[in-house]
Amino acid sequence: MIMESLAAIWAFIIQHWPFIAFAFIGTVANQFLKASLFTKKRAHKKGKAQWLFWWGWKALPLYPIIVGGIVGIIWLNPEGADPAWPRVASFFYFAVAGALSISGYQIIKGLAKKRGYDLPDLADLTGQENEEIVP
Repeated sequence: MIMESLAAIWAFIIQHWPFIAFAFIGTVANQFLKASLFTKKRAHKKGKAQWLFWWGWKALPLYPIIVGGIVGIIWLNPEGADPAWPRVASFFYFAVAGALSISGYQIIKGLAKKRGYDLPDLADLTGQENEEIVP
């Protein structure tokens, strides 16, 4: 019974590997951008290109969705299931994977917490989010 369930889960993962891989990559990339490039401190710091960092920080949740849509336009029929798979279906396939990746790290963090592990945010590791913002 357990082996059959594990085999079914493995078959699902193998069949949908592009979706799962893009959701994982989107999770890691979004955490990296949040911790190193588009930080809250940099978004509120006065300077020449401050507007770029402010918009980058505010639009951070949209990046995996936008990149997913672009990947979907390029990669037609990611699972190879149907030769008549339209480009718009690939667009939404990867855009939804990007949308799920936004909360992916929070889901992983919650599952780890249930098992007794405490995972910090990448922003906490760099110490950039906790610094005081100078208006």
